[in-house]
Amino acid sequence: MHEFTDEDVEEIINDLHRRYGDTFSKRRVVKEVTKARDLLQPVSRHPDFLGILIEKRARQALHARAKKRGETLHAVPEILFVCVHNEGRSPMAGAFAEYFGGDRVFIRTAGTEPTGEVNPVVGEVMAERGIPIHDFPTALTGDLRHTPDLVVHVGRHIPDLAGHRQITWPVQDPQGQPLETVRAIAADIETRVRDLLTSMGVPISEHGQDEEDLETGAESRSE
Repeated sequence: MHEFTDEDVEEIINDLHRRYGDTFSKRRVVKEVTKARDLLQPVSRHPDFLGILIEKRARQALHARAKKRGETLHAVPEILFVCVHNEGRSPMAGAFAEYFGGDRVFIRTAGTEPTGEVNPVVGEVMAERGIPIHDFPTALTGDLRHTPDLVVHVGRHIPDLAGHRQITWPVQDPQGQPLETVRAIAADIETRVRDLLTSMGVPISEHGQDEEDLETGAESRSE
């Protein structure tokens, strides 16, 4: 059983402010989260789900406030990529999503049996592409502080994960595979990530630039 703490509250506040910071100040987010906590924590019978309930109530309050002001909240979608060890497939997917999605998406990765390390061959393949792979914020299977918009199970479906929408990608495990095979796995994941972002309406960026910016730059260089 997870004991709900002030650290959990701070994470909820930071997540909501990151998602809705264009519309609401952090002070307003703190107020709504605090009100939700004061209302729900004394009567909660399920501490493991308290974070999700507080986040949901605070989010609904922000939406209601925005609607009253005649505004519509456009949140940055959060994607959680999950595999077993969080050392190959999910970090690759997270790196591609961050690279192509930029600040239009928020990425987390997780593993049911995380090793805390990135597969060195995976790191080499991503380095060849010039895409950094690093430690992403991690959401563990038993840590239900909030619910991501989308959970992508990279490899096989992992049960008992919270997420508004869940999909599974049957991607080969790079563990113990030669360089050429890992390159093919990376290419597969890249294609899937690009298609996913496009389906979510997230503009694809290259090297931190929008495709429109790249086209404009190309035109100016050709003039």
